[in-house]
Amino acid sequence: LEALAREGRVMLPEMPDGRGVYKRPAWVAETGVAQSLGRLLTATGSHPPLHLEDLISQVQQQRGLALSTEQAAAVAAALNDKVLIITGGPGTGKTTIVSCILDLYQGLGARVLLMAPTGRAAKRLSETTGMVATTIHRAMEFSPQTGGFRRGPADPLKAEVVVVDE
Repeated sequence: LEALAREGRVMLPEMPDGRGVYKRPAWVAETGVAQSLGRLLTATGSHPPLHLEDLISQVQQQRGLALSTEQAAAVAAALNDKVLIITGGPGTGKTTIVSCILDLYQGLGARVLLMAPTGRAAKRLSETTGMVATTIHRAMEFSPQTGGFRRGPADPLKAEVVVVDE
């Protein structure tokens, strides 16, 4: 491992529980994503609506459901925080949470963009939300000629809310 690290093929960072081992491309990608998320979290943004609890209650009534305390907190967090990661096993209500979040943002007039890593996942996201979803590559306007994306910091996505599934 030390020899591979000297060659620059692996990274051996000190971690809280010991030393980590990463292939260099994975390390670059992972730390890049972490830095980008950090920038998003510290960027200025809009303030959540003052009547957020009332909006969440309206969405529940419209959908004919009762969110659990944790689900309602996740929906509120989507309007309070700039980045939200929803995780959980099958049947924990992730789709319900995302659908409620989308209803809220659409009710507020926000431009929403739904993305997934594959065409099949994008189709499933469209089916579960009733909205158009696309692949990440298509939304980010990947160019096979340049091997890069047209969309980025210089030309961001045209949406106030971006949902990436999976």
